[in-house]
Amino acid sequence: PLWYQTTIKPIGNTADDDTLLVVMSRSIDKEKAEELRLSNELWLQSEQIRVTTGKLSRSIFYYDIPNKTLTVPAEYGSKHGMPTQIPNYPESISIRFRTELPDTFNTIHRFYEAIQQGEPSGSCELAFNPKGGTASWKRWEYATVFDKKGKPSRAIIFVEDITDQHLQASEIKRLRSNEQFFRIIAQHSDRTVYFYEVAGDTLHPWGDLANRRSADSEDSPVKTLLACEGITPDSTDTILDMFRDIRAGTPQGGMKIHATAQDDTPRWFDIRFSTIFDDSNAPVSAVLSVKDVTERYEIELTYLRHLQAMENSESHLGLVEVDLHTGIVETQSGRMLPPDVPAVGKHMSAVADYMLSLRLVHDSDRLAAVNFFTTDFLNGQYVMGIRHLERMWEMIFHNGKTGWIRTEVDLVLDPYSQHRKAFFRLTDITKEKTAELEMISRSERDGVTGLLNRATTEERVKEHLSRSTRPGILMLLDLDDLKGINDTFGHSEGDRAIRSIAEALKVHFREGDIIGRIGGDEFLVYLPGAADNQDAISASASNLLRKLTRIPIGDDNQRRIHCSIGCTLETAGDTFDTIYKRADIALYSVKRSGKNNYAFYTTAMEETNQHFQEQRLLSQRSTKKANITELQYLLTALTDLFEAVVAFNLSTRDYFLLEQDRSGAFSVLPSYGTMDDFINITRMGIHPDDVANYMGWMTGDVLMQAYERGERSVRYYCRFFHEGVFKWVEVDIVFYVNEDGDLCDFTLLRWADERTHELDQLAVSKALELAVNSTFSSIALIDVATGQYSRFGES
Repeated sequence: PLWYQTTIKPIGNTADDDTLLVVMSRSIDKEKAEELRLSNELWLQSEQIRVTTGKLSRSIFYYDIPNKTLTVPAEYGSKHGMPTQIPNYPESISIRFRTELPDTFNTIHRFYEAIQQGEPSGSCELAFNPKGGTASWKRWEYATVFDKKGKPSRAIIFVEDITDQHLQASEIKRLRSNEQFFRIIAQHSDRTVYFYEVAGDTLHPWGDLANRRSADSEDSPVKTLLACEGITPDSTDTILDMFRDIRAGTPQGGMKIHATAQDDTPRWFDIRFSTIFDDSNAPVSAVLSVKDVTERYEIELTYLRHLQAMENSESHLGLVEVDLHTGIVETQSGRMLPPDVPAVGKHMSAVADYMLSLRLVHDSDRLAAVNFFTTDFLNGQYVMGIRHLERMWEMIFHNGKTGWIRTEVDLVLDPYSQHRKAFFRLTDITKEKTAELEMISRSERDGVTGLLNRATTEERVKEHLSRSTRPGILMLLDLDDLKGINDTFGHSEGDRAIRSIAEALKVHFREGDIIGRIGGDEFLVYLPGAADNQDAISASASNLLRKLTRIPIGDDNQRRIHCSIGCTLETAGDTFDTIYKRADIALYSVKRSGKNNYAFYTTAMEETNQHFQEQRLLSQRSTKKANITELQYLLTALTDLFEAVVAFNLSTRDYFLLEQDRSGAFSVLPSYGTMDDFINITRMGIHPDDVANYMGWMTGDVLMQAYERGERSVRYYCRFFHEGVFKWVEVDIVFYVNEDGDLCDFTLLRWADERTHELDQLAVSKALELAVNSTFSSIALIDVATGQYSRFGES
């Protein structure tokens, strides 16, 4: 036989109303053969497990922990008269069973109680001795299965009939004269066992009793004990003391000894002894057991060292211990967590989420922190053999100051619970990091202005040129006539002019722009991704020159400085040298044509007799005849009334900051950019209750719709965070259409303190109206100074 898969798909015919059936067939012989093979393999494996457990006289039970339901194999249930599923187990065990076999019931109850508490494995032996019946013994062993959240979900229980083993053990005990001796042997069965005879001071490895008694051992007990290991001198004395204790009649004891293996690696052994006495209570022999506990002992030492570190938290900002099996924080100390945020007993993810919600970690590190503080990540590191992790984070501490902490994580195994533990040590390294950053900053900064030095500026621009996909703009700015300033007013005033230009550049440009001093009076500015918005950059250059012109110098501030700017657009394949050369040509063209202006590079500038067309210092596209000085005075005067004056082009969705109070709340705004930039920056200071209203009015679509409705100006109010409080701001928007047909507006922002007064009066009025409606028939509010009054309610 061959296997095929057939698929039938009905398709409507576009020519008529008939339905076509497309029948597709493919051979799946190989897939079917593999499916049959896997099915047979799984069946064989299940049969193998069933037959194996049957041959071993073992049965497999399943226990649903959340539902407390025990599933019994059909054969076992049929043999013992039990149903295949027993709900509410072991509470459902009959009262008669509890009364007749109380010890067995208590053992069963403790067995399932351990399963429900999440113990990974365990076992017990049960004795069944019913009245009038045959005694039997069962051995129960379980292994717990946990879900993804670490909660116990299911237990697999192996039940073995050990009646024959018990009967055999009883027979051995009956035949042996020293019942106590064999009980001790059973206690030490998981270790290497030795038999010590006090009379001959001899030590024999455990074996056949007859062979042991005939063994010829002339070695000392110490040498016999660990013949293949090199016991250290201090451990030799400890072992001799142990044998003296046995001879003196000490009932039992134990110790750890140190030895060196043949490859010179250190080893640790755990030794325990139990003394056997005769009828007169005199020590006659002892059973000793030895176990190599090197790995466990080293784990214990490591674990104890970390516990001691938790107790000594003075040198750390914070110490936290987390159980990676459960994800629960077990201990915490230090001052990292706020005092009102207890972490002990909570899940690590909840504590980490709360800490991140406080925005203590710098935004640039938040994503990495979310991943770092998870049990999945730390468990994965442990599995890969990594036992120590270290990360540095930029933090905002509770006092509002920015700093750095180092997080060290040690992943260790708890020798007692066998759970993995994570010990977090948080250390304040702000001083070291600040010193490091200052050292780097000093190596990158110009000593006079604090701007980037020439080498660093060139390196940063080259990095952008190599990786950026959006072309930028390079600007070279030069102070006009620095020599004249130095000669007339002295070099101190020349330095003052240089520093003033640097400060103006810092305020004017965006945070991501590259600003550097590359010569005595020469500055470089690179604007990433700005080549697509040359008009806005032209307006920005115009605005910058106006700001620089207002900077005074001289003993009596009797002179203003002037600067020249050369600009060029970045093109594909540009290097730093080519783009710098073009900007320098543009700067030189401005210099030889009158200075105190700006120009963008053109190829014509390379002609020696070329003069660039002077730019108007308000807008490159403006064709209106206006006295620039008068317009500057007008804008300056507006800042006495308005905090900021912004020009928006609603058609192209960009803005240009015409004027602002340099010390005001809006001084953080870049001089130009898109409307989205403006909204995203300013909305961070808007009161949460006013964000929806603000976003509704500031979008370009809403403003264009208002203009289309016939509105020529718009006014609305919102609250803005300034100097520690939210203050009311009046936003006035005046529409106009420019010479290119673009819809634009002037947006004027001013503090509206009277708005608070109006709202307070409104609140009082509403309160009085409410009072009249609920209590009084009439209330009068009288202004004592003017004699005027307002009446609320019926007279």
